[in-house]
Amino acid sequence: AGPPVRLAWHGEFLGEGSSARINRNLSRALLAQTNVEVSPFGEPMQAVEETLGVPVPTFASRRVAGPPDITLRQRRPPVFMNPHSGYYVHIQPWEFGVAPLAWARALARRADDVWCYSERVRRTYLDAGIPGDRLHVIPLGFDSAVYHPHVEPLPVSDPNRCIFLFVGGMTPRKNVLGAVEAFLAAFGPNDEVALIVKDDRSRDASDRSPADRIQELAARTDVPPVRLLDVRYQDADMARLYRIATALVQPSRGESFCLPVLEAMACGVPPIVTAGGATDDFVDSSVGWRVPAERRSLGTSIDGLPLAGEGWWLEPDIAQLAQTMRHVYEHRDEARAKGAAAAARAHASWTWGHAA
Repeated sequence: AGPPVRLAWHGEFLGEGSSARINRNLSRALLAQTNVEVSPFGEPMQAVEETLGVPVPTFASRRVAGPPDITLRQRRPPVFMNPHSGYYVHIQPWEFGVAPLAWARALARRADDVWCYSERVRRTYLDAGIPGDRLHVIPLGFDSAVYHPHVEPLPVSDPNRCIFLFVGGMTPRKNVLGAVEAFLAAFGPNDEVALIVKDDRSRDASDRSPADRIQELAARTDVPPVRLLDVRYQDADMARLYRIATALVQPSRGESFCLPVLEAMACGVPPIVTAGGATDDFVDSSVGWRVPAERRSLGTSIDGLPLAGEGWWLEPDIAQLAQTMRHVYEHRDEARAKGAAAAARAHASWTWGHAA
């Protein structure tokens, strides 16, 4: 098969943020399936070696082998490299329509390839002027040994209650308050239903108002139960949490992929998502529900960062979201059937191994 391809991977591997999770899971899958030698850069070598479960080439061996065949970078904040030799690949998700102008210019000058989690991200860079033959969709994945329909659910007091689960941060882009608003519109205090919001960073959020709103609702008895679960779970416990849900509800305004949707599907939980976004790549009416949405302009800069065109996100129809949640509540056999189809799709085509 010849010598291995030497891949210098610049990024985080050790944290619990999305980039670190993606870097370590995808690099493990590459190491397991292909003739690739991964050299991580950016964090302590011994800790990364233990995390990946394989020996990491030493600096001395790297010098003997020569420069890498491929240099790959995925890390926030973005820094655009300029390797002296080899092939340069950059991964940089963006969720607000057209990419930032400075990013597009740097990548057009320097990157041989830009890898995109989804078709939505590919369009983001295509619309920013990067040639299409340098843009490739490399989807994310999940660990099929952890996320699957046979995981034992977390214990619940009422197993007959219909549970909607939201997983994500308290930022406006994730639109947790849209999920809360739709839930309150769809259900009353006598309905056998609950909404659980899972976030492990709300205590540190710059805007506490979404978490405060959920906590205020949790203390009331004149509305159906709404609960904030603000604790960090490892993957195994996240799978058990997904398994208690009747459906995942993710009315996001902008995503580059949305791993919780795929992980829930892998556990047999059907998702309710915003139509027109990144999840269109793997969610359709056979495995979940798409809520209609309108494109809303965000102008030509985001947080002072000039864009290569007009930025935008999707505003889901909250009334339609409420109707969909009510439909799930009243048709749980349909939800179970979609969940089974979702698990079959995820395990057939969307693991980290498939991504590798």
